[in-house]
Amino acid sequence: MIVDHAARGGFAARVRLRLTQEELAERAGVSSRSIGEMERGRSPRTRTVEQLPADTADFTGREQEVATAVRALAEKSGTAPGICVVAGAPGIGKTVFAVPLAHRLLPRFPVCQLFANLRGADTTPAEPAEVLAGFLRALGVDGRAIPEDLDERAALYRSLMTRREALVVLDNASNEDQVRPLLPGSAGCAVLVTSRRRLTGLGAQAVIGLRPLTGEESAELLGRIVGAERVSDDAESAQEVARLCGGLPLALRIAGARLAALPHRGLDELARRLADEHRRLDLLSYSDLTVRASFDLSHRALSERERRLLRRPAALDVPDVPLWLAAAMGETDHAEAEELAGGAALGRQAGGGAGRHPARGVEHDLRRPPGGRHPVRAGRADLHGAGRRARPGRALEGPRGDGSAARRLRQRHAPAAVES
Repeated sequence: MIVDHAARGGFAARVRLRLTQEELAERAGVSSRSIGEMERGRSPRTRTVEQLPADTADFTGREQEVATAVRALAEKSGTAPGICVVAGAPGIGKTVFAVPLAHRLLPRFPVCQLFANLRGADTTPAEPAEVLAGFLRALGVDGRAIPEDLDERAALYRSLMTRREALVVLDNASNEDQVRPLLPGSAGCAVLVTSRRRLTGLGAQAVIGLRPLTGEESAELLGRIVGAERVSDDAESAQEVARLCGGLPLALRIAGARLAALPHRGLDELARRLADEHRRLDLLSYSDLTVRASFDLSHRALSERERRLLRRPAALDVPDVPLWLAAAMGETDHAEAEELAGGAALGRQAGGGAGRHPARGVEHDLRRPPGGRHPVRAGRADLHGAGRRARPGRALEGPRGDGSAARRLRQRHAPAAVES
């Protein structure tokens, strides 16, 4: 704010503030030379900021989603910064999507790229004030000049970003409140946010829900990790590994890393081991990569209603269920279940897509509650404590075993237009 005021008012403005060039420079965290240039009507030399992580060489698929994000971020629209939210379940590849996308946008934002991991799924998410302090230091503000107050930090950050064309990548966000102070105000800036929630309160130009990779995309990713020839030599086993990994890029990368570490091991052997659902999550761990930890962190971040909606349908031991049935088992109505599943990325696809109804189903592939309990047993134990009103099986058949109770539940919990 001080720098912006001095730039507009020049020498006279600084005199009114009763500050020397040196005092103003110290308070603003810039050099005295920059203050002098601004007072003479010149733009000070812009500091280059390049914080993006290394690009991902084996990024696979997502062409349509990439195109949507590029349109939202690279094209100026009005006076607001471009915002794109990328949402999806744990392990779906949000960060692996965001980083290559950001590198693709470098020609549009060559001078300033800010990156922060907001740790939204951790037990201690990053504080916006902490992230702003890092951004301000990167932008050239001396640590002693960084305000203590969050609002003042955010205001100084927006002032410094006003004359920049910058890309801001906010990875693993928890909620809108965490993100808002980190948004620049200039139309020359763009913000890419990843989250396990859709964060529709940000008013983003695009909200992209990532889906699991298709079988073909999964096999291609495996091939990029372990070698295309090795995958093509046993295409059937590669497809089975892809299926057992649920199309999740994190699971596929771990499976690929295991295969790459043991060149003599065949894909058929890994497929046989992954087929044991009691050991699957134990196998999907390698070095610092682990599917279980990703799911566990996500599970702890859910509300109790969201956990119930995720946990109870697993008792049916099927890949997915229609949302009306999940609503009945979760003791809620269809509208709330739809909102919970969409907002927390519990659904088969975060946000759905063209031709897909958002009530398509709730997916449980690979998921286990924390502590390693099998999802079917955990779901049934939870239902047992809930009573007959949320219990599957005979309760859905009705007294004549003709499914009448299921029909009544569907009429009660699903809108008339929903088909599944």
